[in-house]
Amino acid sequence: MAELVVAFPKAEEAKAVKNILVKNGYHVVATALNGAAALHQASVLEEGILICAYGFPDMIYTEIRLHLDAAIRMLLIAHPSRVGEDLPENVIFLPIPLKVHTLLECLKQLEERGSRSGRRRRRSMQRSAEDLAILDKAKALLMEKKGMREDEAHRHIQKTSMNRGGLHGRNRRHVHQSVSGRKGIDEDKIYKNAGNRQ
Repeated sequence: MAELVVAFPKAEEAKAVKNILVKNGYHVVATALNGAAALHQASVLEEGILICAYGFPDMIYTEIRLHLDAAIRMLLIAHPSRVGEDLPENVIFLPIPLKVHTLLECLKQLEERGSRSGRRRRRSMQRSAEDLAILDKAKALLMEKKGMREDEAHRHIQKTSMNRGGLHGRNRRHVHQSVSGRKGIDEDKIYKNAGNRQ
């Protein structure tokens, strides 16, 4: 289950929502009574859900969302008259008066959405590590074959990559080919782990 932070300007509201969540098996990491505390508590989470009210003495929910990490989803609980049509990205709205089953169903959907985006984020991080390995190999080849310094090799790779539209998919091969000066130099070995099966 996702880790939760509950933020409401009134302690009794925060406690009431926290109690509902705990009774239903959720792990509430912390409660907060103002926007700064909500941001601080949410910053500790790698990914999770911030359940919050519309406004606090120090800020409103849009300001909190602006400073939250993208991995943290926000569940806004407020009166419909206070919320406009255009909600910020990663904000889900629940109207008050709050119905417990609606809250729980919404949290379940947010958790499912979060686990999918978490898997995508981990795959992206893995690809980034693979890209770094390819870049290091290309830099080493430039330094060895063309006598470049590391910073010159790095700039050359950046320029080549940008001219070819970034370091994605086939462009990895193009960068490597332009760096090595020929096709086929350990390409299969370098790109096999980078997921470039075409």
